[in-house]
Amino acid sequence: YEKLENSGALRNVSEVKRGYAVTLLRTWVLVVILAGTTFSLEVLGDPEMFKDSYITTDMGQISFIQMVYWIFTTISTVGYGDFVPTTTLSRMFIIVAILVGVVFFSNELDTLLKLNRSQSVGLGRWKPYKGHAHVIVIGGGVKGYSSQIGSFFNEIFSPAHASENGGLGW
Repeated sequence: YEKLENSGALRNVSEVKRGYAVTLLRTWVLVVILAGTTFSLEVLGDPEMFKDSYITTDMGQISFIQMVYWIFTTISTVGYGDFVPTTTLSRMFIIVAILVGVVFFSNELDTLLKLNRSQSVGLGRWKPYKGHAHVIVIGGGVKGYSSQIGSFFNEIFSPAHASENGGLGW
């Protein structure tokens, strides 16, 4: 992502859209890592020292590790799904993956909400559109928002936009 950012390819992309792109990339990386680890643990199976011992009950064959996994997926509201881990190591890993997922998505959601909030109050970057050489500023009294309007005009008339608009600023 940093190479893409440094290349200038994202120059005309809003901060919110960049935030969504970064979240999508991070999510994809997390999914690939967690899926690959779970797949490996299932294919390799449990080493002898991690073999689970089952007890026959009215529920069928159950074990303590299986019940820890079941309780954890229940209280985390993740659910059971069509596929469930069969080895002790992969069950324990799934518990860790659920925790990582909750923390990850909480942080990512917080970041996206902050980006949306900052843009809704007038912070963030202004992005020029090609073929539209005009800007309409609508708002209330200038007195209360003078620093924001000053920042906005500094951004609009920035020399950085000169090449995009065929001259200095507008």
